[in-house]
Amino acid sequence: MSERPCKVLILDSDPDVLTLLEHVLESAGIDTTITWNYIEARELAQNNSFDVILAGGYAPGFTAEAFWRDFKANAASCSYLLLGASEREAERFLGHRVAEVIPKRDPLRVLEEVQKCWRAKTLNQRRLHQAVS
Repeated sequence: MSERPCKVLILDSDPDVLTLLEHVLESAGIDTTITWNYIEARELAQNNSFDVILAGGYAPGFTAEAFWRDFKANAASCSYLLLGASEREAERFLGHRVAEVIPKRDPLRVLEEVQKCWRAKTLNQRRLHQAVS
């Protein structure tokens, strides 16, 4: 089973955060798509297969309920990480299958969490492949 690069979608309203995270993740060999537009993020997620979706909680139209409703089609194959939310907001998102809340201005921590999600996914895929073989 050949290993493809991890595919990540990043949604955040801060272009500096998007640029920083894109640079750090791409430098680590992660296929990264960025957007600051919630509607575009939803369309990208519907038309592509991402392994991890990183979302900042402050994009216009972005709520825990809308996020889960709009992205749940990818639920079985994707990990969701929330960038830089307040504790109260984080609790709301954690109830909607968000795996972790990460400070968005800590790119090494973001990279670490993305890699952790990717390792878990590839390990599960290998186990499934071995069970079928």
